Amino acid sequence: MEILIPPTDIEDFRIFLLSSLQENEYGEILGPDCEDFDYKVVAKATDNKIVEITIYREEFEVEKIPVDFFDRESIKNNKFKFPDKKWTMTYHFSELLEGYVDTDRTLDSIGPFDFTFYVLKRSTTSKDSQRFFYRPFSDSKRKAWLNQFAGIKIYRDNFRVRPYGEIREAAFDWLGLGPRQSSSPAGVAKDTNGYKVRPENIAGAIHISRLTNIEFADKSSREGLQETKAFRVFKNLIIAIIDKFERDRAFVAKELSLYGKDKAQTGDSVDEDTIRAAIEIIEREKKKRGSQKLAALQIPRNELSILAEYAEGKAEEYEKLLEEQKLLRGMASSGIVAASFGHDLSKTKDNLGARFDELTKLFSPKVTPSDFVGVDEFDNPYEFIKEMRKDDRNIAMWLGFSLGFTKKDKRKRKLCHIDQFFKGIRSSWNETLSDRGINLTIDCPEDLKMRVFEIDFDSIFLNLLVNSIDAFKSSRPRTQAQREITISCSTSDTHINIEYKDTGPGLPSHLPSPEIIFQPMYTTRRNADGEEIGTGLGMWIVKTISDEYQASATLSVDPIKTGFCIKFSFPIKYKSKS
Repeated sequence: MEILIPPTDIEDFRIFLLSSLQENEYGEILGPDCEDFDYKVVAKATDNKIVEITIYREEFEVEKIPVDFFDRESIKNNKFKFPDKKWTMTYHFSELLEGYVDTDRTLDSIGPFDFTFYVLKRSTTSKDSQRFFYRPFSDSKRKAWLNQFAGIKIYRDNFRVRPYGEIREAAFDWLGLGPRQSSSPAGVAKDTNGYKVRPENIAGAIHISRLTNIEFADKSSREGLQETKAFRVFKNLIIAIIDKFERDRAFVAKELSLYGKDKAQTGDSVDEDTIRAAIEIIEREKKKRGSQKLAALQIPRNELSILAEYAEGKAEEYEKLLEEQKLLRGMASSGIVAASFGHDLSKTKDNLGARFDELTKLFSPKVTPSDFVGVDEFDNPYEFIKEMRKDDRNIAMWLGFSLGFTKKDKRKRKLCHIDQFFKGIRSSWNETLSDRGINLTIDCPEDLKMRVFEIDFDSIFLNLLVNSIDAFKSSRPRTQAQREITISCSTSDTHINIEYKDTGPGLPSHLPSPEIIFQPMYTTRRNADGEEIGTGLGMWIVKTISDEYQASATLSVDPIKTGFCIKFSFPIKYKSKS
């Protein structure tokens, strides 16, 4: 019966259980309010599509964090208001579902709602408690509470809507937080910024009303709500609110972890003196070891401590490389598949260009386009041919890119004529860009040559091109200027500069920092239900490759002008004089 009561204070809904036989044993049933939480988040959505999100932090013992931690620039300038224990932010529905194109005004059908949830760790290690300055808590009490009350539940007019959030039921994780976390299993402090909360660590309640959310109709079975588009978009709004908490917690944890590395408190990173000392010890012991077993060596305790610290630092680097390897392995698999079928696919690509011309010739003795003048286009076979020819062009273009990406010569460092490289991209993408009313301008010196891996430049600029096309697609044509993409190149005594810019909507103004787009798993691409469909890897790849070339990748943000602009500055050593 406790589960029937929302975990918030509602004065007009109370349950009492009374017994004439045991008057002192029963009384009011109290709801599952949680006092021992790490985070509490309260979100209130109004009828004008504004959501006020208040975050309460109780996870950290702020008073024990050294004072110099708060002198760090990232902490002084952070938008998460740390170390405040409470802070509030406001978003419009469209900002929460960043990148969502609401063509049929589905957001207007979602009325006011309240969403309160708690997040609790079930356990922690002494190392993490020290590194993150966690407040102590009782593992057993938390586990018992979560085992009874975990899950996100829905209450309509204060009555429980089953089966959402029902423990041991399929609908316990109706928001899909489990698969979401499994696809991005990064720790809370990882540089990859992929932290996602586990469904068993969160408990909360969503309050809606029949009067203001009439689109949320019951199923005929009375078990749950109908899976309408409005309800699917609503679910993604709820996930977007949870995402705000995840970013808050990840920011604090990452900053504390970086601080620990800087101070060499945790062994997760090692200063240069420690590295040198560890290498000297290892080399010395190699010479001494000979045929001796390691156990027979007498290494002083203080040197063992240095080696342990060095080993932990290397383990951290290794773990980070493994995470990147997993991401890259998945992308490489698609390239391997394309290469495996390359010969057959190249034949298919060649056939795509002319097959509908041949079909039209076969039709001509019997029927011609003039026979269908005045006929509805849905009854005109030539209209279908026109559409299919357009689809074939897109398929042929995609095959060209896929097969071209797998060529071995692109994976070798060679002399690349930059002007010709960009003009080649323009030629390959010409039909796609023209169909979308996009003009691509190239402004590069004809004699600019660089020794690079062509596949790296493909990865950078094709990702940028795809992002621009998506941005133009999601922007409103009436409010948009001419669709222009410009790539310009210049050189100085020390650098080769390449600027890429478009006249699209640019980066959203509410981003905590423009550089957030370089984080892996960050995406603004959504489907018709508001669900994220982008890989979140494109701009991360762009930044990773530019870093490998020691090239700065600078985002240009102009508060007056719209559009996206990124500038690359490659060291002059990559320029070829030949």
